[in-house]
Amino acid sequence: MAEKLGLYIHIPFCRSKCDYCDFYSLSGRETRMDDYQKALLVHMGETAPQARSYSVDTVYFGGGTPSFYGEKRLRALLKSIGKRFELAKDAEITVECNPDSVDKQMLTQLRRAGFNRISLGVHVRLSVVAGEALPPNHPVVQGGAGLHLEAVAAQMLRLQRKGLFHSVLPAGHILAGEAVD
Repeated sequence: MAEKLGLYIHIPFCRSKCDYCDFYSLSGRETRMDDYQKALLVHMGETAPQARSYSVDTVYFGGGTPSFYGEKRLRALLKSIGKRFELAKDAEITVECNPDSVDKQMLTQLRRAGFNRISLGVHVRLSVVAGEALPPNHPVVQGGAGLHLEAVAAQMLRLQRKGLFHSVLPAGHILAGEAVD
Protein backbone atom coordinates (compact mmCIF):
# COMPACT_ATOMS: atom_id res chain seq x y z
CA MET A 1 0.00 0.00 0.00
CA ALA A 2 1.32 3.44 -0.95
CA GLU A 3 2.15 5.92 1.76
CA LYS A 4 -0.32 8.78 2.08
CA LEU A 5 0.47 12.35 1.16
CA GLY A 6 -1.43 15.60 1.68
CA LEU A 7 -1.01 18.59 -0.61
CA TYR A 8 -1.48 22.21 0.42
CA ILE A 9 -1.82 24.77 -2.37
CA HIS A 10 -1.48 28.35 -1.16
CA ILE A 11 -3.48 30.93 -3.10
CA PRO A 12 -2.30 34.27 -1.69
CA PHE A 13 -4.81 36.55 -3.43
CA CYS A 14 -7.57 38.42 -1.56
CA ARG A 15 -10.04 41.13 -2.39
CA SER A 16 -8.61 43.02 0.59
CA LYS A 17 -6.17 42.31 3.40
CA CYS A 18 -8.00 41.89 6.69
CA ASP A 19 -6.38 43.36 9.78
CA TYR A 20 -6.73 40.10 11.73
CA CYS A 21 -5.09 37.91 9.07
CA ASP A 22 -1.48 36.83 9.64
CA PHE A 23 -1.24 34.69 6.50
CA TYR A 24 0.73 35.78 3.45
CA SER A 25 -1.75 37.39 1.09
CA LEU A 26 -1.87 39.96 -1.68
CA SER A 27 -4.70 42.39 -2.28
CA GLY A 28 -4.93 44.57 -5.35
CA ARG A 29 -2.61 42.21 -7.24
CA GLU A 30 -5.12 40.43 -9.47
CA THR A 31 -2.92 41.15 -12.49
CA ARG A 32 -0.43 38.63 -11.09
CA MET A 33 -2.91 35.74 -10.89
CA ASP A 34 -2.16 34.31 -14.34
CA ASP A 35 1.60 34.37 -13.73
CA TYR A 36 1.08 32.73 -10.33
CA GLN A 37 -1.05 30.03 -11.98
CA LYS A 38 1.68 29.29 -14.52
CA ALA A 39 4.29 29.11 -11.75
CA LEU A 40 2.13 26.70 -9.70
CA LEU A 41 1.63 24.41 -12.68
CA VAL A 42 5.36 24.39 -13.44
CA HIS A 43 6.18 23.70 -9.78
CA MET A 44 3.72 20.78 -9.71
CA GLY A 45 5.41 19.33 -12.77
CA GLU A 46 8.79 19.61 -11.09
CA THR A 47 7.75 18.11 -7.75
CA ALA A 48 5.28 15.39 -8.79
CA PRO A 49 7.98 12.85 -9.73
CA GLN A 50 9.21 12.94 -6.13
CA ALA A 51 5.76 11.81 -4.95
CA ARG A 52 5.38 8.76 -7.23
CA SER A 53 5.30 6.31 -4.34
CA TYR A 54 2.60 8.26 -2.47
CA SER A 55 -1.17 8.30 -2.67
CA VAL A 56 -2.60 11.81 -2.24
CA ASP A 57 -5.52 11.51 0.17
CA THR A 58 -5.89 15.21 1.03
CA VAL A 59 -5.69 18.35 -1.09
CA TYR A 60 -6.29 21.69 0.60
CA PHE A 61 -6.49 25.01 -1.25
CA GLY A 62 -5.89 27.74 1.34
CA GLY A 63 -4.93 31.35 1.33
CA GLY A 64 -5.55 34.22 0.97
CA THR A 65 -8.94 33.60 -0.55
CA PRO A 66 -8.88 30.76 -3.09
CA SER A 67 -12.47 31.47 -4.19
CA PHE A 68 -11.35 35.00 -5.17
CA TYR A 69 -8.69 33.36 -7.40
CA GLY A 70 -11.48 32.06 -9.60
CA GLU A 71 -13.20 28.80 -10.36
CA LYS A 72 -11.43 28.21 -13.71
CA ARG A 73 -7.96 28.49 -12.20
CA LEU A 74 -8.91 26.24 -9.27
CA ARG A 75 -10.35 23.61 -11.61
CA ALA A 76 -7.20 23.72 -13.76
CA LEU A 77 -5.00 23.22 -10.68
CA LEU A 78 -7.05 20.25 -9.49
CA LYS A 79 -7.00 18.74 -12.97
CA SER A 80 -3.21 19.05 -13.03
CA ILE A 81 -2.96 17.41 -9.61
CA GLY A 82 -5.11 14.52 -10.88
CA LYS A 83 -2.82 14.03 -13.89
CA ARG A 84 0.50 14.38 -12.08
CA PHE A 85 -0.17 12.72 -8.72
CA GLU A 86 -1.83 9.48 -7.63
CA LEU A 87 -5.03 10.95 -6.26
CA ALA A 88 -6.96 8.58 -3.98
CA LYS A 89 -10.55 7.94 -5.13
CA ASP A 90 -11.86 9.06 -1.72
CA ALA A 91 -9.48 12.01 -1.36
CA GLU A 92 -10.72 14.98 0.65
CA ILE A 93 -10.38 18.01 -1.61
CA THR A 94 -11.05 21.26 0.24
CA VAL A 95 -11.18 24.86 -0.93
CA GLU A 96 -11.42 27.92 1.30
CA CYS A 97 -14.17 30.32 0.23
CA ASN A 98 -15.44 33.66 1.40
CA PRO A 99 -19.14 34.38 0.97
CA ASP A 100 -18.36 37.54 -1.02
CA SER A 101 -16.39 35.66 -3.71
CA VAL A 102 -18.47 32.54 -4.30
CA ASP A 103 -21.92 31.73 -5.60
CA LYS A 104 -23.97 28.62 -6.32
CA GLN A 105 -22.77 28.40 -9.94
CA MET A 106 -19.12 28.52 -8.88
CA LEU A 107 -19.65 25.92 -6.16
CA THR A 108 -21.46 23.65 -8.61
CA GLN A 109 -18.56 23.88 -11.07
CA LEU A 110 -16.01 23.20 -8.33
CA ARG A 111 -18.00 20.16 -7.16
CA ARG A 112 -18.15 18.80 -10.70
CA ALA A 113 -14.39 19.24 -10.95
CA GLY A 114 -13.85 17.08 -7.85
CA PHE A 115 -13.83 19.47 -4.89
CA ASN A 116 -15.84 17.79 -2.13
CA ARG A 117 -15.31 20.02 0.90
CA ILE A 118 -15.40 23.76 1.42
CA SER A 119 -14.18 25.87 4.26
CA LEU A 120 -16.55 28.82 4.20
CA GLY A 121 -15.18 31.89 5.93
CA VAL A 122 -17.17 33.15 8.87
CA HIS A 123 -14.42 35.38 10.18
CA VAL A 124 -16.96 37.87 11.47
CA ARG A 125 -18.26 35.57 14.18
CA LEU A 126 -16.00 36.68 17.02
CA SER A 127 -16.41 40.38 16.28
CA VAL A 128 -20.16 40.22 15.89
CA VAL A 129 -20.79 38.06 18.94
CA ALA A 130 -18.40 40.10 21.08
CA GLY A 131 -20.03 43.34 19.91
CA GLU A 132 -16.78 44.65 18.47
CA ALA A 133 -16.64 46.82 15.39
CA LEU A 134 -15.47 45.12 12.22
CA PRO A 135 -12.26 46.44 10.62
CA PRO A 136 -13.01 48.93 7.82
CA ASN A 137 -11.37 46.65 5.24
CA HIS A 138 -13.39 43.57 6.23
CA PRO A 139 -15.38 42.13 3.28
CA VAL A 140 -18.67 42.54 5.17
CA VAL A 141 -18.02 46.24 5.72
CA GLN A 142 -16.57 46.90 2.28
CA GLY A 143 -19.20 45.03 0.31
CA GLY A 144 -22.10 46.56 2.13
CA ALA A 145 -23.97 43.45 1.05
CA GLY A 146 -25.32 42.86 4.55
CA LEU A 147 -23.72 39.46 5.05
CA HIS A 148 -24.99 38.01 8.28
CA LEU A 149 -23.87 34.98 10.21
CA GLU A 150 -27.31 33.48 9.91
CA ALA A 151 -27.15 33.72 6.11
CA VAL A 152 -23.68 32.18 6.01
CA ALA A 153 -24.75 29.34 8.31
CA ALA A 154 -27.90 28.73 6.24
CA GLN A 155 -25.83 28.64 3.04
CA MET A 156 -23.46 26.11 4.61
CA LEU A 157 -26.33 23.83 5.66
CA ARG A 158 -28.04 24.04 2.24
CA LEU A 159 -24.83 23.04 0.47
CA GLN A 160 -24.35 20.05 2.72
CA ARG A 161 -28.00 18.93 2.63
CA LYS A 162 -28.10 19.10 -1.17
CA GLY A 163 -25.06 16.86 -1.28
CA LEU A 164 -23.14 19.51 -3.15
CA PHE A 165 -20.25 19.00 -0.74
CA HIS A 166 -19.50 16.19 1.71
CA SER A 167 -18.46 18.59 4.42
CA VAL A 168 -18.86 22.28 4.90
CA LEU A 169 -16.38 23.49 7.47
CA PRO A 170 -16.84 26.84 9.18
CA ALA A 171 -13.58 28.75 9.15
CA GLY A 172 -12.84 31.59 11.49
CA HIS A 173 -12.97 32.33 15.15
CA ILE A 174 -15.18 30.64 17.73
CA LEU A 175 -15.70 32.09 21.17
CA ALA A 176 -14.48 30.03 24.11
CA GLY A 177 -17.23 27.88 25.55
CA GLU A 178 -19.43 28.15 22.48
CA ALA A 179 -20.94 24.89 21.25
CA VAL A 180 -19.84 23.77 17.81
CA ASP A 181 -22.09 21.23 16.05
